[in-house]
Order: sequence, then structure tokens, then C-alpha cells
Amino acid sequence: MMRILLLAAATAFMTQAASAAPPSDSDRVALTRLAADLDAVWDAGDPAAVSALYAVDGSLRMDGRPIVQGRDAVQAYFV
Repeated sequence: MMRILLLAAATAFMTQAASAAPPSDSDRVALTRLAADLDAVWDAGDPAAVSALYAVDGSLRMDGRPIVQGRDAVQAYFV
């Protein structure tokens, strides 16, 4: 559940306007931890672990490609 909240916070932070308030210290720590977790599972080549960082109904869009919806679809994308 915490990872879902962290991913939601990261997504919200990245989509805010440039004039948005910076994240709180605790949010910054959580986002840094999430980024480190993602780096570790990405480097390990583990699509299941990458997708586990997404909410069950989370989505992904990379390089202007169509949106991938749902954790299972995110995992399939990275496979």
C-alpha cells in the first residue's frame, strides 16, 4: 500500500505545474526511496518487481506510445 501511495505522489509531483510548491521533506524522502527501489529492480531485469511498484489500476506511458493500463499490462510491457 505504501508503494502505491509513493507512486501516486511521484506521479502527482511530476505532473504539477512548474510553479507548484516543492514536496515536503517526508515526500522527498519517500520519492527518493521509490526511485532507488525502481532503479534496483530495473537493474535486476525483474519486470514483476517493476510492475509491483505500480497500483493495481496504475498506468504507464513511455515515449508517446499508447497508455498501458493496469499492473499486469505494465508487467507485460516490460517483459
